[in-house]
Amino acid sequence: MTENLSDLYELFVEWVFDHSNDNPLGEVEVAGFGSMHNLTSEACWTLLRHCKERGFVDDKHSTLGTPVANITNYGREWAEARKSRRGDKIQRKIAARNGLLVWLWEQKEAGRGYPLVDSFRKSPKAKFEGDILSENEIDRAAASLRDSGLIHGVEVAQRRGPVRAEPTNEGDRCIEQYSGDVMAYEQAKHKAGTNITFGGDNKGAFAVDSQHFEQHVTVFEGEKVAQVMSVVEQYRQAKPTINLPAEAEAEVVEVLEELEREVNSGTPDVGRIRRGLQFVGAHLNTAAAGALGNLIAAGALELAASLG
Repeated sequence: MTENLSDLYELFVEWVFDHSNDNPLGEVEVAGFGSMHNLTSEACWTLLRHCKERGFVDDKHSTLGTPVANITNYGREWAEARKSRRGDKIQRKIAARNGLLVWLWEQKEAGRGYPLVDSFRKSPKAKFEGDILSENEIDRAAASLRDSGLIHGVEVAQRRGPVRAEPTNEGDRCIEQYSGDVMAYEQAKHKAGTNITFGGDNKGAFAVDSQHFEQHVTVFEGEKVAQVMSVVEQYRQAKPTINLPAEAEAEVVEVLEELEREVNSGTPDVGRIRRGLQFVGAHLNTAAAGALGNLIAAGALELAASLG
C-alpha cells in the first residue's frame, strides 16, 4: 500500500460507515470514495484489500470489476469510537497542546525560528481524528504552553497566546524526554517534590545551614489536572442549558478560566484550585442552575474535598 493510500484508510473506513445505511445490504461502492480522492481503480482495490485485512470492512459483494465494501462490526465500533473521541473537548485540548509543541520544536530544529503559530494548521499534526483543529483551539493551546513555560514568542492584544513562538529550554526537555506529552511531563515535574526533615527539637524556622531537615511539598497530580479540566469542560458544554443570572454566570466562567490556567501552569496552587472549585460548586448548587448544574456542582465540590 502506498504512503498516500495509508493516509486515507481511516477516512475510507469512516466514509463506508457513514454510507452503509444507503443500501439495504450495507453495500458501498468504493469508486465513490476513489473519485473524491482521485484514486485509480487499482488503488481502490488496494485500499479495500488493506482495510479488509485489518478487519474494518468486508468485500463479499465485490465483483471482478467493481470493488464494494461492507462495514464489519469491528469497523462500526471503531468508527463510532473515533467520532466520539473527535467530539471530546479535553482530548482535543491535549492533542492541540502536544501537536503544537512538537511542531514548533521541529521548526526550531530545522532552523525556522519563531514561525507563525497559525501555520501549524497546515501540518498533519493539527488534525485530531481526521478533523483539523480550529484556530481558537490552537490559540488556546499556545496560551497554555506559554503559561506552562514551554514556549515563548511574540504576542498581540487580539490573541490569547503568542502569534509567533518557539519552545523554551523546558519545552525542549518535554519533547526530548517525554516525546512532547505535556501532561506526562508536568505530572513528572509535579512529583519531583523535595522532603526536608527537621532534626533535634527545632520547633521554629530552620536555619539555612541545617544538616537534618525535611520539607513536605504538596504536589498536584496529573490525574487531578484531568479531573479539574473535566469540570471545566462539563460546564462549557452544559452552559446553554444552565440558566444562571448573568452576573453569576460571568463569575463562574471567569473562575473556570482561572482554574484552567492554574492547573496547566508550571506550579499549580492547590489551595487556589480548591477554592475555585468550591466557588463553582456553590454557584451551581442552586435551583437556578437546574439538575445538570447541580450535578456539575456535586463533582466540583467532591473534587475540592479530595484536595484536602
